[in-house]
Amino acid sequence: MGINMLQKVIYYDELSALVNKDLKSNKKLPRVLVVDVRNPGEIVKHGKIMNSINLPLKALDNILSMSEEDFFSEVGIKKGELGSCLLVTHCRSGPRGFTAAHILLEHGYTRFRIYSGSLLDWVANGGHVEKDIEENTRL
Repeated sequence: MGINMLQKVIYYDELSALVNKDLKSNKKLPRVLVVDVRNPGEIVKHGKIMNSINLPLKALDNILSMSEEDFFSEVGIKKGELGSCLLVTHCRSGPRGFTAAHILLEHGYTRFRIYSGSLLDWVANGGHVEKDIEENTRL
């Protein structure tokens, strides 16, 4: 009995409310961490969703396997914070967000959603994108 990943999909309006802390749209906002699983070069080129962190898909399994100390050094937040947040994965167009969700699940993280529209949908709907990002795309 696995998790139906389609039930974990989040759409623009809901994610926008979470990112922008819009209490009119969502009265009980969880602490949210948007996880951008694109490669760092894509983020430099196209920007990122406000306050998201970059955990590239190709390194995600290794990053989640790191010790607490190494994780903090690499990502800039305490590893334990991942378990206390609603994690929202996304990429450029959708597929890597789903793959990242499977990896999170394999590591015991169950509080996650998948923004399947990803950055293309975010931009198409007028979502703010942070640009002029330095080489270090993590927090």
